[in-house]
Amino acid sequence: MSVTQELSKVREQIERIDAQLKNLQNQVAYSTIILNLEAAVVNSSPEPHIYYYCVHRIMMTNASYLA
Repeated sequence: MSVTQELSKVREQIERIDAQLKNLQNQVAYSTIILNLEAAVVNSSPEPHIYYYCVHRIMMTNASYLA
C-alpha cells in the first residue's frame, strides 16, 4: 500500500472520530435535567392534649375572676 493511501485512511478515521465527537458534544449540550422539588410540610397545630390543657387553664383562670 502506498503512503498516499495510508494517509487517506488516517484522514478518514480522523474525520469520522471528529464527527462522533461533535455528535456527542451536541447530545450533551441538549441534555435534559429533571428536578423534583417538594416542600417540607410542618404540622403547626398543637397536639390535642396540649390544646386541651391550655384551654382548661384559661377557663379556670377566667372562672376565678368571675367568682
